[in-house]
Amino acid sequence: MEKKVIKTRNAMIWMDEHGICHESYTKGARLTIEDTLKEKQIISEISGHKKVPILMDLNNVIHVPRECRKYYASKEGAKIIKVAALLVGTQMSRVLGNLNFSHPKKRH
Repeated sequence: MEKKVIKTRNAMIWMDEHGICHESYTKGARLTIEDTLKEKQIISEISGHKKVPILMDLNNVIHVPRECRKYYASKEGAKIIKVAALLVGTQMSRVLGNLNFSHPKKRH
């Protein structure tokens, strides 16, 4: 089965044969909230609007503004992501990874 890769301004997004969504950013990626919302819309569409695990390669990202980080940490951002794994290799991507994904606390 050939994977369908969707390219955006900053990323390549695809689903693998195990149902894991992959998001790999292009070199020098500087994200905007518009990028983030578009990418999450694509993930929702290719997953059949179901929550999926996602593997995000942040190695090439050089800037993620606060509004993007807040979106990832929001209930809205968590609607399509079941669990996230972040690939980081540079000091900058480690910092971005630590800042991006603070999931909302579940209320019991």
